[in-house]
Amino acid sequence: MASPIDSLMGEIKLISSAITTLNDKVELVRHDLDHLIEESVETPNVWLKPAEISKLLGVSKSTITAWRNQGIFDLKISVKTVKRAKRIDHYYHRYNALKDASVVRPAH
Repeated sequence: MASPIDSLMGEIKLISSAITTLNDKVELVRHDLDHLIEESVETPNVWLKPAEISKLLGVSKSTITAWRNQGIFDLKISVKTVKRAKRIDHYYHRYNALKDASVVRPAH
């Protein structure tokens, strides 16, 4: 016969597993919602030039570049790199980049 503590531990494991599953599902829904918002005709451009994101954050363009090089911005979801002939342009996702930068500086 299982003790009350063993029974309680089993229930805690079940609840923990359910929470993990729900967190995964919420993340998928958030990703899908972000995609729908980005693709909407009424949504303003979500990819900003360094000058635009720096204005939103109240910092210089060189600070944005430094933060990108330091890994403040998640390069997979917050920065889009576009190669054009001999130069490389970087664009910053309006929402994800602001969220990333809020670690070092809150948006104005």
